[in-house]
Amino acid sequence: MAESTNTPNIIVIEQEAFLARIICRGLKQAGFSVRHFAVGEEALQDITKSTPDCVIVSTEMFPMGGEEFCRRLQSEHPDRAFPVFVMTDSAQDMFTRWSHWFSNFRMIDKPISLRSIVESIEKLQGQAV
Repeated sequence: MAESTNTPNIIVIEQEAFLARIICRGLKQAGFSVRHFAVGEEALQDITKSTPDCVIVSTEMFPMGGEEFCRRLQSEHPDRAFPVFVMTDSAQDMFTRWSHWFSNFRMIDKPISLRSIVESIEKLQGQAV
């Protein structure tokens, strides 16, 4: 099945295989095109080649954690327009700290709600139209 050029392109960066499968499957069922990476460095290289409409990243990754990924993304793509959703166990604490460093990001508390993520992405897509 060929992908439509209007299909939002989402990058998911998550090392936990089970959680990655659930997120990717749910996003695909909602009609998104999804690229999954278990390593942040690979995702950064991919973003340079093909700009996504949205990135969903976990804070709990190795060797490059979510915070380092966001710092690199901000440094390498300072004018990026796409949002970054950061999955974490402590969203409020991290939001307060990160809000000074990064632009266009949102925190998502774990356990995540696929419905909430899909609705947030769709809302952002509607604003871009």
